[in-house]
Amino acid sequence: MFTEIELSALHALWWLNLRDGARYRQLVEGLAVWHMEHLQPDNATGHPWAIHVFALLGLRGCPEAMLHAEGLLHAALVATGEPDLLSALILLDAARALASAGNDISSGSGPTPRTWLR
Repeated sequence: MFTEIELSALHALWWLNLRDGARYRQLVEGLAVWHMEHLQPDNATGHPWAIHVFALLGLRGCPEAMLHAEGLLHAALVATGEPDLLSALILLDAARALASAGNDISSGSGPTPRTWLR
């Protein structure tokens, strides 16, 4: 249950970060890094909370983050092959988050998780 609480909070914090002009960007990235280094994507939740955070970091050049996003998606689909209602709503919100990110996605190689906060 703790993992679901952490990920849902990270999901919401990303939106606050977007609203407040990237004020919490380091915090969002640091929490995502901590999560990737300490927990598996399917650990204690079948809901894809914060999937957009990991996908965006993956698109910015961190393959570990994209793999983590893929793991969250897999965990949401593994039981029945389709998301439950809550997971579908989370994925819709994540899709909107990815669309809202716009120019925040840069191409090319990016930092590895351990160097984001330096």
